[in-house]
Amino acid sequence: MRFRRLTRFRLRTLLILMAVAAVLIGSIRYAVDQHHLEQDALAQLREYRFPVTVKVKHPWCVPDRLNSRFNHVFERVVDLSIAGQSLDWERGLSLDRRNFNDELVPLLSRFRKLRRLNLSWTQISDESVDELVALRSLKVLDISHTRIEDAGISEFKRRRPDCLVCDSQPGIFAHLHGDLTITIGDERGQLEDAAKFLTQARRGPDAFGYVPRLFIFADETLVRRRAQMIREVRQAALDAGYQNIQIEGL
Repeated sequence: MRFRRLTRFRLRTLLILMAVAAVLIGSIRYAVDQHHLEQDALAQLREYRFPVTVKVKHPWCVPDRLNSRFNHVFERVVDLSIAGQSLDWERGLSLDRRNFNDELVPLLSRFRKLRRLNLSWTQISDESVDELVALRSLKVLDISHTRIEDAGISEFKRRRPDCLVCDSQPGIFAHLHGDLTITIGDERGQLEDAAKFLTQARRGPDAFGYVPRLFIFADETLVRRRAQMIREVRQAALDAGYQNIQIEGL
């Protein structure tokens, strides 16, 4: 009788371990497949004559060493910009973001973790609104100076109220990180650097002489001091002359 109970317990434990192993293997397989999809999409985008800038991030539960060991397959594109350099020296190509149009927008659906997308000055139109709405993880979208009309912009905002939209003039983004640092434009530093970064961003080449919009958004991992940091950045922006300030999730 005791042997039968022991055998039953071991069998149940084995089945549980097998189920856990199957889930783990399936998750890794999904991560690898998704990584290949993203890399293929990036390769296709880079074949066209426009600049592509990306930022990637891997899940917090995956250590850096493990991610590196598996050739960064756990990394996902979280920031994509059709912007950057104007000349590809290696291929001898002059790059222009205006080469990006509606036909290429479906490629963006492969980036399942995409949070910020900059398509300003591209040739997308109202035909791409449905594709952009379908990017469910998207939190910030810059479509200023595109061919999307006011009706298309209003439709996107109605269907995606959770996404900040820059639609009329260049936007500047303040990104609050979980380690209590802040990124504004290409600069990253401590919270006390916010005023200096904001002033520099207004004078940058993307300001085009306007008083730009400021978008403030925070990492999901930022819990401690979140509200205080947002208040301080907002006040620094007001002191620097910003008038249109939007905050994600508030």
